[in-house]
Amino acid sequence: MKHILSILTVAVLLSACNNKPQAVEETEAVNMDTTTVTTAVTNSINCYAFTSKGLTVNMYIEQYGEEVTGRLTYDFAEKDDNEGLLKGRFYGDTLIADYAFKSEGTTSIREVAFIKKGNQLTEGYGDVAEKDGKMVFKNRSSLSFTGTALNEVPCKE
Repeated sequence: MKHILSILTVAVLLSACNNKPQAVEETEAVNMDTTTVTTAVTNSINCYAFTSKGLTVNMYIEQYGEEVTGRLTYDFAEKDDNEGLLKGRFYGDTLIADYAFKSEGTTSIREVAFIKKGNQLTEGYGDVAEKDGKMVFKNRSSLSFTGTALNEVPCKE
């Protein structure tokens, strides 16, 4: 009987691991003998935009906990656009992500950084170097967040 209960418990745990939660915010409690560990998981979908003379930037991100995926587009008035996918994570209030994009017929990957303050994401800049086929920041701790400030906007369906 113990063996059957163990098999059922493992089956339930495995099926639970394959289901992605749909809630916007949920709290999960795990009982480990006499210790209870509680973690908060935040799921969200957000859109951000910036428009100024000759430049439009749009960002769509899906966040699950600290992990982020999405799309980022830079539309320059007199240059080729950059459009691609984001994959990264939040470290506190700072989003660090790989941006895989196409520009001038070439696909490239570069690391991007944004800091979140209120309803804005401000782009960070710093020295970069090529590593493993992509451009990455040499020193993330020396980034300057004085770039384009994207404002949160309603997402278009």
